[in-house]
Amino acid sequence: MEPLLGPFLWLVDLVRGRQRVQVLVHREVNGQPVVDMATGTPVVCMKVTNLSNTHDIQITHIWYEGTPSVPLFHPQRGWRRLPPAGECELCIPVDQLAHIPQVEVAGRVRLTRGRRRIVRSKPNRDVPPIGRTAPPCWE
Repeated sequence: MEPLLGPFLWLVDLVRGRQRVQVLVHREVNGQPVVDMATGTPVVCMKVTNLSNTHDIQITHIWYEGTPSVPLFHPQRGWRRLPPAGECELCIPVDQLAHIPQVEVAGRVRLTRGRRRIVRSKPNRDVPPIGRTAPPCWE
């Protein structure tokens, strides 16, 4: 159905300046935990994708909602500006999110403009067992 809507959504993006963003979170691939290759630590990964065909998006904040919430940031770098169809990814050790029961839906991304300023995450159920990761979300 998406291929049929593609031209229509492109026109809507162009006219309204709409930001379409997808935020997906995963911690397992085929039932196995995702592990940081450098440290061997199990991690949770959040991928942010700009689904707009015409507009860049600028991320201002990324965090996991909980009590307490867990902000993600790099003190020396700013957030990446994502071009149309661009994506970025951040991984955080599982133990830092142990207090959040449903981490796959707790991810949040704030954008600089648009009606939907905060985008909520969804579980990423379609993660291939081997492949590349997106570049980090900071510059």
